Amino acid sequence: LYLMEATSKSGESFYKIGISVRPKLRVRQMENSSGLEYSFEIIHLHKSDGVSCFNLELALHKKFWDMRYTPKVSFSGSTECFSHIDPHEFTKLVSSVC
Repeated sequence: LYLMEATSKSGESFYKIGISVRPKLRVRQMENSSGLEYSFEIIHLHKSDGVSCFNLELALHKKFWDMRYTPKVSFSGSTECFSHIDPHEFTKLVSSVC
């Protein structure tokens, strides 16, 4: 499970919550699918089994539902984006659940 921060050349920024067995490869995939409009940085990485990560991802998407964000440029995974997530709060939340 990861939390990534995305930034664009024009100054747009947001967060993405998702799961991947290869997060660095996932970064490249998203950057390429956005036409290199966004750069992504992994802010938090949580390793666990697939089922636990999937369930945690769903719970986090629900928790941050009111902060959903639609990026100006669509990319693979753009439906899992959020604004105004405090990375420290996110890390504490994930640590308290696991």
